[in-house]
Amino acid sequence: MVRIFGMYLNNNAWYLFLHSNDTTILKKALSWSKRALDSDPYWSTGIDTYANLLYKLGNVTDAITWEEIAVKLDQSDEIFNSTLKKMKGGEPTWRVPEESETQKK
Repeated sequence: MVRIFGMYLNNNAWYLFLHSNDTTILKKALSWSKRALDSDPYWSTGIDTYANLLYKLGNVTDAITWEEIAVKLDQSDEIFNSTLKKMKGGEPTWRVPEESETQKK
């Protein structure tokens, strides 16, 4: 039951990471992500979510540290490796709308 609740928190935190730039909302998602990790501190997917939220909130050093942990726990996951590379290169780890998409609005 604890793992299911952690997955629920993580999934909702990930959704907010992908769809919000609001600092208040992202901080709330970060707290959900942390609670998910408290239920399973060796869950690489949960760690990746936590790292991405830290990164989007501007806490780059801690984000890289956490993403490195996710990579160590699941070395075969190319997404984690790619995310770590983007973080180290200062690139967004979330989808950035194409210029043509932003002009439509």
